[in-house]
Amino acid sequence: MQFREKGQKILCIRTEYLPEKKRTVGRTIASIDRRNPRLSTAEMGKLTADEINQFKAWLETLTAERNREDLEDALKGFAVHADKAARALALDSPLILTEAQAAAAWEGIAAMQKALKKAGYPRPKQTANESAQKAGKDSQSGQLQLDA
Repeated sequence: MQFREKGQKILCIRTEYLPEKKRTVGRTIASIDRRNPRLSTAEMGKLTADEINQFKAWLETLTAERNREDLEDALKGFAVHADKAARALALDSPLILTEAQAAAAWEGIAAMQKALKKAGYPRPKQTANESAQKAGKDSQSGQLQLDA
């Protein structure tokens, strides 16, 4: 059994050997919606027990891949969303959160800190002070060069 995504459909293709043609031919047994990949009872009746097991294994793999992609997208967009949320709270008339939403935000921040540390991303050093010190040294060295 092969599974191919074609547009908004997933095709379940059974490969059969035709001795008169001396070759294999793929036949579409079932066609299901890509957004909701579930087999109806009529479609399941067309499949053998082995093909149903193959479909279940393929569906588990597909679900795991989609979940991973969703989590990857959330991770990539986390900093952007956190920055937008901070700007929303910094407005002259800040947007209002309920106590439950604020508590959930604090819990989310704490969970993210733990996850970053566990994944090997330690908290970066304060770069603002380093930038200020470097700017001060650059201006001093520039003055020394002019005076020399």
